[in-house]
This record gives sequence, structure tokens and C-alpha cells, in this order.
Amino acid sequence: MSICKHALTKTLLSLTIASAFPAQLLANTADDEIEALWQTVEQLSQQVAEAEEWKAPNTLIHMAGYADINFISTDTENSFATGSFAPIFHYQVQDRVMMGAELAFKVDDMGNTEVDMEYFTIDYFLNDYATLVMGRFLSPLGQFRQNLHPTWINKLPSAPQGFGHGGAAPLADVGMQVRGGFKMGSSINANYAAYVGNGVASEMSADGSELVEAHSPGFNADMDGSKNFGGRFGIYMPSSKLDLGLSWATGKAAEIANENTVSPPQDFTVKRDWDFIGADFTWHLGGFDLRGEYVKQSYGARADNSSEAADFDAVYVQAAYRFPASKWEIVARSSSYNNPEDSLDRSTAGVNYIFTSSVIAKLGYESNSNRANTAGDRVLVQMAYGF
Repeated sequence: MSICKHALTKTLLSLTIASAFPAQLLANTADDEIEALWQTVEQLSQQVAEAEEWKAPNTLIHMAGYADINFISTDTENSFATGSFAPIFHYQVQDRVMMGAELAFKVDDMGNTEVDMEYFTIDYFLNDYATLVMGRFLSPLGQFRQNLHPTWINKLPSAPQGFGHGGAAPLADVGMQVRGGFKMGSSINANYAAYVGNGVASEMSADGSELVEAHSPGFNADMDGSKNFGGRFGIYMPSSKLDLGLSWATGKAAEIANENTVSPPQDFTVKRDWDFIGADFTWHLGGFDLRGEYVKQSYGARADNSSEAADFDAVYVQAAYRFPASKWEIVARSSSYNNPEDSLDRSTAGVNYIFTSSVIAKLGYESNSNRANTAGDRVLVQMAYGF
């Protein structure tokens, strides 16, 4: 086929030359001169093809992320504060492999800059229905952490109680997962994630007798020597715009010492049973958005019964309404977090102005309460930008 095409092209070129020059001139033109002219055309064609190659590269580099600026007002504080600057980098090779990483730059109260690695993964696209992910990834359990926590997506200036650091919802893990989606009939779309990772840890009280906080930052070592595994399965019904999800995980949890502990270094061989369950939903109707989530981590007792079992659970329900043909939106959320030491409740109401799909200004009032009545109310202002 290519030989015929080559011969046809040369014939057309010869005819073109014949039509452009007098017959007596062509009679004196040697065949090697025509061949030299053809080689020149081929070289020019190759140069044009190489110049056009950038339009269809084998690799793709992409940068995204988000940032936010805040103002916080309480009975004892009125402060401006930078939130996070979180650039996200993607490097993709053809349509098979992609590297993704998110950094989080934060400034503490003393003005010092801190840098965290939120996630770093290498993804291999197995097919249209499954992707293999390896590295440090946001926990696939539940919805808020993996999909809603960026400030330009979160509709309120703060997170629900129990869905941040040290809460009931796992934050991240290091390991591998397979995630993707598929059709279930003509009216239901299914999505799933199944993972295995290094797992979580339980922070103990200063005397080492009680479990006081759940930790899941994405440990880069398996301190308890046994992997945790689990995942989430969700269904989405486009006709009713309803999304439902269930999460489950199990494994072991190492014990880590409280920062105030003065005893000898902790022994990571002390570990407990660990289980997680969760459920989430989202429903859209026009400008109305309703969502909620429940998560629970259960830590078993020590094998020698020197420390009791402990549960950490959290729940929130959120409603938002964007006025038709308007950039204004109102939001309300109720959340609660229970741990062995305290029970915390938070009610938040806010109004948003949506400049664009990725730039939002938020004003919120937050009422907090706990058993000791030491939690206070806050007024929050936030400008968030996704890019």
C-alpha cells in the first residue's frame, strides 16, 4: 500500500512539473534531477511532520490545586490567617500511566512554613473500568476526605466535626488500591475502591492506660506488622441524582505514645484489632444539594485486657441551596464527633458568593459545644480558589 502511494505521489509530482514547464525544457531535464527534486519534497514533508508532533505528544504535564485565605473571630481572637496552598502535579505517559502528587504549604501561628505530602501515587490504567494505584493516597473510605475536603469544594469554611486530623474518618494510607466504575443496567452507575495498606494507629494517654485519639495520616511504615484492607462501593442513579455509598475496613492498629509521655520509647508490637464502617449519600434537585455521612472506627481491647476497647464515630448532615440565576448560595450543616474522652457537636450556617466555578467567598457562623462546655463559637470568613 505504501509503495503504491509512493509511486502515485511521484507520478502526480511529475505531471505537475510537466504542466509548469515548457516541453522542450523537460526534454532536457534528466531523470536524476527529477529524483533530486522528489527527495527535496520528501525532506520538507518530514520536517513539517516533526514540527507538528508537539500537537500529539506521548506525555502530558498538568498542574492543579487550591488555596485559601481566612479570617477567624472568637471571644478571644480576631485574626487573619493563610490556610493552605496545595499544588497538585500530574505527569501522564500516553493513556497508561500517571504520577500524581499533592503538597500542602501551611503557615503556623508563629509564621513558620510547614510542608506536608498529602498524597503521592503512581496510577496504572488497567482498562476502562479499573485503575491500579500505588503509593500514599487519600483514604478511599467515605466521601468527605477523598472528594470534598479541598476548600474550594467544601461549601463551608470549616470541616465537619470528626472529619479532620485526629477524627473518626481515616485521612490517608500507604499501600495499593484498585478503583474504578462500571454500569449496572441502563440506569445505575457503580463505583468502587478496594485497598490494602499499612494501616492506622491509636494514641495512648500519658500513662499509657487509655486510648485517646485515632491516627491515620498515612504511615510510611507498617508499625504493627499486619496490613489493613477494605474499601468503598457506591451507586449513582442519574435519573434521581442520588449517590449512595458503603465503606468497610479491618486490620490491626499499633499503639503510639502521647507527646506528654515520659516513659521509655513506645513498643509498636502492642497492637489492637481495628474495624471501620461508613455510609454516605448525596442528593441533588435543581439548586438544592443534600448530603450526609457516618463513620466509625472501633479499636479492640489489649490482649491482656490492661486497656479497654474504644470507639470513635462522627456524623454530619449538610443542606445547601443556590438561588436560580444567581451567584449566591446558603448552607447549613450539623455534625457530631464522639471519642472516649469527649463528645463534640457543631452547627454551622453560612452564605457563599460564587465568583466562578472555582472561586468562592464564604461567610459562616459556627456554634461548638462539648461535655466540659469549653468549646466556643466562631465567625469565619474564607476566600478559596481552585486552579
